[in-house]
Amino acid sequence: DAQLRPFALDGAPADREWSALAELSVATRDPEYAEAGYRVFARQRVERWRALARAGRGNWFGAFFDPSGAAPRLLSALGVYAELEREDGERLARYQSVMTAAAYRRRGLCRALIAMAARHAKDGLQADRLVIVAAAGEMPEQLYASVGFAAAGLQRGVQRLGESERTDR
Repeated sequence: DAQLRPFALDGAPADREWSALAELSVATRDPEYAEAGYRVFARQRVERWRALARAGRGNWFGAFFDPSGAAPRLLSALGVYAELEREDGERLARYQSVMTAAAYRRRGLCRALIAMAARHAKDGLQADRLVIVAAAGEMPEQLYASVGFAAAGLQRGVQRLGESERTDR
């Protein structure tokens, strides 16, 4: 069985966990992104998330599997971070990059991690509202609805890929 827990922040075990997060991010990336360029992006993004976690703004939660007791393998992960208090006084916490290794999907890992992170956001970060972003009509949207999230708005974005990131050649 997988062990569900927050990521450690410091020390060699923590370094391995955060490195595994970058690798899981690469493994679960949209195939539109070339692996080499995405790996650099993932490592930088994970370092920013870790710095925010060390500052007390949130953390990552993972499902780790370690049958040998020597080297836990990260199967699924997500982050939750608090935004600064808004003008209306409401404090939001936003989920970050919910991901699961392909071989471990549809086993309830994300559902359990979402609940664990929600408790942390409400109790530890004093969040008034939890926010999660999902593409309309896709599997994650159905998962989030099944744990109580409801569509509340539409977010649009544009991204320009550099030549080294393109895979359509």
